[in-house]
Amino acid sequence: MTSKKLTFLSNPWVVGIGTTVLAAGILKLIDVIADTTILSSALILIRNTLEDIGSFFANKYELPLWSVILLILSIPILLFVLFYIISKVPDSKASKEDKAPYRHYTSDIFKGIEFSWIWGFDSEFPNIYGIDAYCPKDTCRLVNRKCPVCETNYTSVNFSNEEIEVLIRYYVQNGEWKTRQKNSPQAKRNTERSKKMFAERVKKKGSA
Repeated sequence: MTSKKLTFLSNPWVVGIGTTVLAAGILKLIDVIADTTILSSALILIRNTLEDIGSFFANKYELPLWSVILLILSIPILLFVLFYIISKVPDSKASKEDKAPYRHYTSDIFKGIEFSWIWGFDSEFPNIYGIDAYCPKDTCRLVNRKCPVCETNYTSVNFSNEEIEVLIRYYVQNGEWKTRQKNSPQAKRNTERSKKMFAERVKKKGSA
């Protein structure tokens, strides 16, 4: 029962009407106590405003035929110009990403361990996010420098995310990232996957 009352009281129509009635009652009380005409003056103002709005829409405006035709023809032209302008406004994030050919360089091997990361182009200079280390034996992500699958411990390998980021940026600056990307574990896995899919297609065609 209480929840129903709260729902009723929170209804926008109930709140709006109740606020209006309450405000009118307060103004009427002020008029009675202070012998003023605030409420009646407000009602007269509202009535005059509504009458002015009604008379504005009730008036008939005559336009020459050529102006009506020109107005109708100008609408699609304006829409075309607007869409053209919007299409020519470059997406700053997309343009920065397109100008970065190294954006697909997202994995490499440093100190015998595979690392992966993502590039972010949401600021003036590209950022490197989500640097993760993977076990070179089974490509499982390391947790506290330990592989949960083969339980190999890599705590003896000294590295930090800051050091890995410096290496990534170094190879990007000197252009060596192109060769490293082609030889990266991820590229090799993609090549093997493509070969496997191609072999499966050939096998299906042969058996059909």
